Amino acid sequence: MKTPFNGADLPFEQGIDLDYFHNLVHDLYDSSLTPFTEEEVLEVFDFYFSDYRVFRGRDHPRLGRENILKIIRKMHKDDFGNTYTVEDYVDGQSFKPRMIDKYFKTEFPNCDYNINHFFYGRIRSYRYQECLRDKEKEHG
Repeated sequence: MKTPFNGADLPFEQGIDLDYFHNLVHDLYDSSLTPFTEEEVLEVFDFYFSDYRVFRGRDHPRLGRENILKIIRKMHKDDFGNTYTVEDYVDGQSFKPRMIDKYFKTEFPNCDYNINHFFYGRIRSYRYQECLRDKEKEHG
């Protein structure tokens, strides 16, 4: 089945339809949930889905409304005191490679690399700490 995201045939499960997903985020977005703008939220999702496609060779599975809202709420902070900007996710100037890239290059046994996993527990926090260490090494 072809999707607007990749134009490829998908054998069993239809992946993310980005037009539909963007409209859904637009309907769900509320600035009281996050300091990120709607455009920044979409930028993080789009970057993640693009990396998922590159590293996994298929589209990311569809997300339900509740999961989208949970991710939007968590996007700017985690449960361990770290705060994030959109650049921490998608700007190669501040973190090379970016947290999302590092996530996909980390081996997790029996993991589907769903965005829900990335935003769960300490996963994102560990990738953030790795990026900080890399940045320190770059600057001596």
